[in-house]
Amino acid sequence: TNQPLIVSSPDQLSEWDRILPGKPVPEYEIPWQVALLDTTYGGLFCGGTHIGEGWILTAAHCFFDEEKQKLKKSQIVVLSGTTNLIWGGQRSVPVIDPITHEDWNPETKANDIALIRISGEVPLEKASLVDSVLESSLISAGSNLRVSGWGTTTENGDISTKLLKADVPVVPTSSCSQAYGGMVNENQICAGKNGVDSCQGDSGGPLAGLDGVGKSVLVGVVSFGRGCGREGFPGVYTRIFKYRDWIQDKTNI
Repeated sequence: TNQPLIVSSPDQLSEWDRILPGKPVPEYEIPWQVALLDTTYGGLFCGGTHIGEGWILTAAHCFFDEEKQKLKKSQIVVLSGTTNLIWGGQRSVPVIDPITHEDWNPETKANDIALIRISGEVPLEKASLVDSVLESSLISAGSNLRVSGWGTTTENGDISTKLLKADVPVVPTSSCSQAYGGMVNENQICAGKNGVDSCQGDSGGPLAGLDGVGKSVLVGVVSFGRGCGREGFPGVYTRIFKYRDWIQDKTNI
């Protein structure tokens, strides 16, 4: 059919790919969120955030297949301007191949950040990146941040056709790292609790907080987790502020 394939197989989305229980996002509430679709079937494989001039920020692991081969721009479509995977929005072909962090480590999940660019002529709002002053309060333990995506609503379940959001509490890095056997460091943020988490297919999507006037700012990128919403295993997110220089170097924004 001409409609995108929404169901992804377990082979495509592992337990580490990393919204539940999510609430539907009203139209225009998160206008900078995009979905990454594969060109073969139109299926969702990750989320992303428009940060300006057509640049999409996402996770490095999104751009590697099961054989650890890096995807090309011809294999990717960026869906923007809609909260629904079935209809609406605009599909754009990337103008460059994905740029993944040079020190991305698939074993440790370190430096899980990437960029891809679509035409700057696409009318798409951009997300603001968090600064150091605001970040310190937003990522303090117990603070709530918001994650959003079209990922599965239960572990190994079905992809959501509607964009969902959930508020996840920040978890201390020390206890999170202990849970994950020392894999988590200061370049990452942990957030979530039993039953409230990002899930499979949400990878690369935004973790956001609010500034002093109620405007959303981008704090993190969905990276990985053990399952979805499991007790003692919060979601792990790439900490955007730690990569501001890398982002600016690659995008000049």
